[in-house]
Amino acid sequence: MINYSKYEPIRAILLFVIIMIVGGTLIFMELEHWSFLDALYFTVSTVTTVGYGDFVATQPATKLIAIIYMLLSVPLLLISVGVIADSVYHEREKNSNKTK
Repeated sequence: MINYSKYEPIRAILLFVIIMIVGGTLIFMELEHWSFLDALYFTVSTVTTVGYGDFVATQPATKLIAIIYMLLSVPLLLISVGVIADSVYHEREKNSNKTK
């Protein structure tokens, strides 16, 4: 039987990351008048710190929001990855203790 409660933190984090990316996409779509795909591309390249520079914020309000988004989203994404890695590690450790 699958214990669904052990997956709750991972589900919550994945939902949070999706909301963070979709929220950023919708904000940049509205402020910069970009298509959904262009705004999603900008959002993902910003969160992953790739930042190719082919899409840039041009409006002062968008620049300010982009700065805040960068300062918040990058650490939150890294924390999310850490929590998922920790969950996987503890699950593997628990399973290896069962086999001993």
